[in-house]
Amino acid sequence: MGGIIIMMLKLIGIMLLVCATGYAGISASTLLKEHITRLELTRKMIDEITILIRHKSLTVTEIVDELISNSIYTELAFLQIVKSEIAPGIPFHTAWINAIKKDSKLLVEEKIELISLGNSLGSSDTEGQMSALTIYKDKFNLLIKKANENYDKKGKLYRSLGVLSGVFVAILLI
Repeated sequence: MGGIIIMMLKLIGIMLLVCATGYAGISASTLLKEHITRLELTRKMIDEITILIRHKSLTVTEIVDELISNSIYTELAFLQIVKSEIAPGIPFHTAWINAIKKDSKLLVEEKIELISLGNSLGSSDTEGQMSALTIYKDKFNLLIKKANENYDKKGKLYRSLGVLSGVFVAILLI
């Protein structure tokens, strides 16, 4: 009787182990997908900045206020940070750079492009800014393409390895 209970507990533990490692793999895959979503949201933000400059002729501070007021962009933490960084005597570009550097979800390549984007905002006439924004939109399209390729390669791998590592450890424990 005691041996059956021990065997049942062991099987339950093994099943939980397989579930936990499977969940870890799914979580890793989900992080890749969330990265793609943030990149697409950033590209959408660039489109909206283009519209705000072209049709409303807003200043950079007003653009940040407009973006923050739109609930779509709450996932882009650097927008909230830049709003808190803007203060009298602090240039917009300095606040933008500080905000980008503080956003831990951004990869180095994204930070470089966003810092460069922020430096181009408000630094030329409307047409110059439109041209620059088109370039940055294209750059983010490339980043999205690379992130999608990365997800296609690694997403399934992470999910499979999660489950298979749990099965491997379960076999060792049996």
